[in-house]
Amino acid sequence: MAIPFILHRHVSKGTQKQPHTAAAHVRYISRQSATVYRYAERMPVNWHAAQRFLCEREERIRKDGRVIDKLTISLPREMTMDQAVDTVRKFGFHLSLGRAPFYFTIQNWGEQNPHCHFIFVDADIETGRRVFKTTDRNSTERIKDLWEKVCNSELQALGIDASISFSEAAELKAAKLEAERYEADQKAEPEQTRPPADEMPLDAPTQELPEPDEEPIPAEEETDAEDAPEGEDDMALTRAQRFNHARRDLNELRILKDKRQEVNRLRTEYAYWREEARTSREKAELAKGAHEDAIARTGTAGATYEKTHFMGFRRGVNLDFGLFKIRSKGIDRAIQAEAEYEKATYAQALRAADFREANNYANNTIVKVSELEEKVRGIDARVNEIEHSIDLHERINGFERDLEAAEGFFNDTIGKYLKGFSPNDIIDAYENDEITITDAKMFLAEMGHPELVNWIEAQQEEQAVKH
Repeated sequence: MAIPFILHRHVSKGTQKQPHTAAAHVRYISRQSATVYRYAERMPVNWHAAQRFLCEREERIRKDGRVIDKLTISLPREMTMDQAVDTVRKFGFHLSLGRAPFYFTIQNWGEQNPHCHFIFVDADIETGRRVFKTTDRNSTERIKDLWEKVCNSELQALGIDASISFSEAAELKAAKLEAERYEADQKAEPEQTRPPADEMPLDAPTQELPEPDEEPIPAEEETDAEDAPEGEDDMALTRAQRFNHARRDLNELRILKDKRQEVNRLRTEYAYWREEARTSREKAELAKGAHEDAIARTGTAGATYEKTHFMGFRRGVNLDFGLFKIRSKGIDRAIQAEAEYEKATYAQALRAADFREANNYANNTIVKVSELEEKVRGIDARVNEIEHSIDLHERINGFERDLEAAEGFFNDTIGKYLKGFSPNDIIDAYENDEITITDAKMFLAEMGHPELVNWIEAQQEEQAVKH
C-alpha cells in the first residue's frame, strides 16, 4: 500500500508574521533547485506573475481574510511523473469545482519522497465566494477524503495494484508508535529519542516530508477562523441575487453541455477515421505487396523474353513454302514469352495504380486523424487541459469526466438558487420586470415545466403575428 500524507496549513492576512507571506511561499515552492514541474489553473503559472496575483489578492481581501490554503502531498511512487501530475490536476479540479485558482509544483521526483506543494485560493473567480469552504471545521479531513478518492480512482484506472487509505495508515502508525513506546519503556532509556505519540500526526508516513528551514516566511498553523463574506448563505441571498446566480450557472451549464457535445462528436469522428486509417494502411501494404509481386513477375517474363528474342526479333525458324512449313520450338517459346511479358507488364501497371490509390487514401486518412487530434488539443487548451503528450482517448475521457463533475456542480447550485420558487413566482418575476422572458423560460425548463415554456413561446408567436 502506498503511504498517504497530507499537511494542510494556511496563510491569513491578519495573522501572518510579515506581509505577502503567500507570495513568498510561491517563490519557495517554485525554486529551480528543487522543482521539476509547475502547473496552475485560473492563476498564472509563471511564478513571478503568481506572486503578483497573490499580492493583489492579499491587498483586496478584508484584514482577517485567508489568502491561501497550502498543502504538502506525498505522491505514489507507483505512478510515473506524468500520471502523478494528471492525478494532482484532477484533484485540483474537484477541490476547486472548476471555479477557483490553484497552483502546484512537483519536487523530489525519482527520490525517496516525491511530493507536491499545492496552493489553493478558495474563492470563485467571478463571485469571490468560497467553493470548498476550507475555513470550516473538518476541512482537512474532507481534503484528505477527496485526495484518497481521486488518487485511488487513478491508480485503479491505470491498472496499478496499489491504493491509499488514511484510516489504515493511522492505525498502522498508532500500532508502530505503541510498539516503539513499549520498547522504550522496556529499555528504560533516560532520554526520549522520539516525540510523544500524541504530538505526532497519526497519518504521517514513515518518511515525513518536513519543509526545509530556508522557507522565507513560515506560515501560521491551521485555525477555524472564518474568512468568507457575511451573509453568503445560499438561502440568505436576496431574490434578485438568487435569480442572477441561477442565470449565471445556467449559462455556464449550457456552455459545458455544448463542449460535451463537441467532445462526443469528435470522439465518434476520431474513432471512425482512426479505424479507417488503420484499415487503409493495411490495404496499402497489401497493394504494395501485390505491386512488388507484379514487378517480380514482369522481371521474370522480361528475362524470358530476352532469351527468346534477339534485337527484338524472335529466335528460331519460321518458314512457309506453301505446302511445306518449317517452325522451330524457339518460335513457340518466343511467342509465349511475348504474351507473358505483355500480361505481366499490364498487371504491373494495374498493381501500381492500385498501390498509388491505396497509399494516397491511407495518407489522407492519416492527415484526417492528425486534424482531429489538433481539434482535440484546441478544446484541451480552452479548458486548461494539461499540455503533455498522452493518449488521445485518455485526453478525451479525462476531459469528459471533468465536464461531468462540473455539470453536477452547476445542477446542484442551480437547484439551490431556485429552491422554494414556484412556476407562478417565475411568471410574476417576469411580469414585474425582475427577469427577462429568456430567463423565465430557462428557469421553468430547469424546474421541469416544459409545458409552460411551450405556452410562453406560443404567446410570443401570437404577439409577433399581431405586430
